[in-house]
Amino acid sequence: MQQRKNKTYLLLLVGIYVASYLGLSRTSLNIMKKEGLDGFYYVPCDIVTVARNRNVQILHETGVYFYYPIWWVDHLLGGPQWAYEPMEQVGTPQTNSTNR
Repeated sequence: MQQRKNKTYLLLLVGIYVASYLGLSRTSLNIMKKEGLDGFYYVPCDIVTVARNRNVQILHETGVYFYYPIWWVDHLLGGPQWAYEPMEQVGTPQTNSTNR
């Protein structure tokens, strides 16, 4: 009886893990496609928010490690690549020097 209960809990946890990955990655992928970018962030938001908010960057980095096993399987099956952090701030004079 206890083994069956443990298997049920394990299947429930795996299901939640997979569903949360798919929800986060596909929602963010749609947002990034609207902005004309490839990839996705584990925190569904626009690129400007990711570039300007260090907490969002940390959450994305944590997601990269936490969801790596399921991402790897998804990627082998043709799924998307996660996005890398912007190297510079979006919309600042450093990245938009032609508008001085």
